[in-house]
Parts: sequence; structure tokens; C-alpha cells
Amino acid sequence: LTACAGPSTSEPTTNPSTNPTVSDPTTSADNPTTNPSTAPSVSDPTTVIPPTPVEKYVELTVDSLGIPSETYAASTATVGGIGFEFIQIGNYGNGIQMRDKDGKTSSLWNTSALGSGVTKIELQYASTMEVKYDNPDAVIFSFGSSVNNYTYTTKLSTTKGTKSYTITPNSSSYSYLHIEHDLGYSMYWDSIKIYYL
Repeated sequence: LTACAGPSTSEPTTNPSTNPTVSDPTTSADNPTTNPSTAPSVSDPTTVIPPTPVEKYVELTVDSLGIPSETYAASTATVGGIGFEFIQIGNYGNGIQMRDKDGKTSSLWNTSALGSGVTKIELQYASTMEVKYDNPDAVIFSFGSSVNNYTYTTKLSTTKGTKSYTITPNSSSYSYLHIEHDLGYSMYWDSIKIYYL
């Protein structure tokens, strides 16, 4: 008789190449505590972001400076909370009139700080007058950290037919400004806007 082979009693063998792998939960990319590349960033609560400075301006006119009509005045004024002083500023119906004549020179300056610094000055020539000539270096602008402590100077040159001008200092850290007329005949400004932070 031929013996019949009985059922095999050997343990099934496993094939490592086909055996399913089990992820280690301590190294899984789904675990944010162990995978810094996927962990969400958390802002440092101690970091304070400073607010963006807001640009403001004061507008100088014969009205805001309180210059009486038909006269050249020397006085003080407060415009937009900023103190100003001026000499030889005229009001003859054509805006802020400035001159340099017979030793009388028009100038104006602020006596209290313009915030943390002036960013620009916009000047508008009188609507009732014409800019008839090119006038190099007609107005002197000086900037500094206090009254009579001016460390940067630039000049405005007018161009025939042009009525709008902008002066920009080399830094926005100057809180004090001095404007002086430097021309042998009068000039007329509807407004002088001083922008500051």
C-alpha cells in the first residue's frame, strides 16, 4: 500500500517583500509633533509690530496764518496744532506774498515739532498771478532737529508757467523747517502744505 501524505504541519512562511508594513506612529509625517516641516508655525506672542505712521499735513495760507490784508506782517500763529512764526509775510489779495527788498526778507518757520519729521512740502503758486520767469534758487528750505539748528538745506527754482512745486528733504527725520525768500522781487503762494509723520 502506498502511504498517503497527511496534512502539512509546517508553519506558513512569510515573504518580507509582500508583508504589509505598519507605520511607526512616532515617525509618521501625520504626526505634527515629530515632523517640524509640516508643523504649523506659531507667532511669538511677545513680538509687537509697530503701527505704520500716518502722514498728516498743515496748510499755510494768509487765512490760516491770520495775516491782515494790505500789509506785511510779523507775527505767530498756530495751524493744525503746530506753532509757526513769520516775518515780512504780506497779504495783498494774491496769497502769501514774500519778498527780499531793502533789507526786508520774508521767512517763516515752525516753533513746535512737526511730528517725527517732514516728508515733503507742496507749494501752489497764486491763481491770480503768473510765473513769468525761470527763477533759480528762489526759495531756501532748511531742515533740522530744532529751531535755528538746521543741518540740511535745499532750494526751490521756479519754472516759467509752472505753478505747482514739491520739495522733499533727504530724510523724513527733520521736525523743524525754515523757509526763506531769496529773490529780488515778490512771489505769491496760494498755499504751502507741509506733510509730516
